[in-house]
Amino acid sequence: MSDKDLTEQRMQKLMFKMGYWDKEFSTTHMQESNPVFNLVMGDEMIVDIRSLPPDIQESIRQKEGRKK
Repeated sequence: MSDKDLTEQRMQKLMFKMGYWDKEFSTTHMQESNPVFNLVMGDEMIVDIRSLPPDIQESIRQKEGRKK
């Protein structure tokens, strides 16, 4: 197997794992401009994190490694 074939196989595996949105491979700008960036799910409800009390917002941001 050549290096080119090996590289192609690795790329195919990586692309298979990635969807349209992948936080690991997104820039900070992409994350902040994502329309669903501020949405969180709790108790089977989706809410905007900005509508929650500040202490809960901070707790979620620390847990998920988010910035304000």
